Amino acid sequence: MSTYVIKNAAGDIEMWDAQPFPGSVEVNYEVVRGWDGKPYKAGEEPPRPVESIVEAKRAAIDAGTSAAIIAGFEYAVDGVSYHFSYDAFDQQNFADTANVALLAQMGGKGLPESVAWNAYKNWKDGQGELVRLTFTAESFLALYTGGAVAHKAARMAEGGARKAALAEAVARGATAEELEAI
Repeated sequence: MSTYVIKNAAGDIEMWDAQPFPGSVEVNYEVVRGWDGKPYKAGEEPPRPVESIVEAKRAAIDAGTSAAIIAGFEYAVDGVSYHFSYDAFDQQNFADTANVALLAQMGGKGLPESVAWNAYKNWKDGQGELVRLTFTAESFLALYTGGAVAHKAARMAEGGARKAALAEAVARGATAEELEAI
């Protein structure tokens, strides 16, 4: 397969295409983009530095952890499993409502005795039947601690374990392929 390239004074490929273009010369090899975004003759691209792999893996772990947290959680109420949203907006609402529930339990005046909360039955592929559940201060705090807080803590522990595995692999001198697999 022919490729047309322009090289700079140092001999590095600067531009390439499958069709001839002004100033290009024909070569009989494939040109690929390396990890750094620069073009190289296929098979001659430089290896990705470990630091770059580790940085990208940490960012991917963080993004995956955040996505898992905001995906929400399952929690059973009166023996029925419901899905609860836990995006950033809902996290704040959970925390605010938990504070009100605690104040109510401490005898705060003028606070609501119950709270209605959205949940979903039959949750699958991001869809479910919306229902409104009513919680007392005590039952809401159970939902908050046993559902929301436990969910977030578990996802963060999973992300932390993946980061620890990454750090251990770096410390033992793992190959780029091993690091990419974490």
